Amino acid sequence: MNVIDLLLKIDRRIIYLILVTVVVIPLLIPSPEKVRVMLPVEKLYEAVDEIPDDKALIIDFVYTPQLKPELEPMAFAVLRHAFKRGKKVLALSLFA
Repeated sequence: MNVIDLLLKIDRRIIYLILVTVVVIPLLIPSPEKVRVMLPVEKLYEAVDEIPDDKALIIDFVYTPQLKPELEPMAFAVLRHAFKRGKKVLALSLFA
């Protein structure tokens, strides 16, 4: 009897119970994950902080729909940081 035959003989409910357990345990007992801030991100935030109040931050939102899921969260994070600091923001885009 090989491993495949043994696995085929296991009751379906036991397999589902194992799957549910494996999925639910990490949800109930979250593992603490440390967020590391990378140096380029830190420099970007410092550059936004150093913009004088009489100047504006220009952000160019030129990206295609295929790149939107990757680039839009980063753009929103920079916008959120600039607005929290009370900076003026000019947004540019070639697409409507």
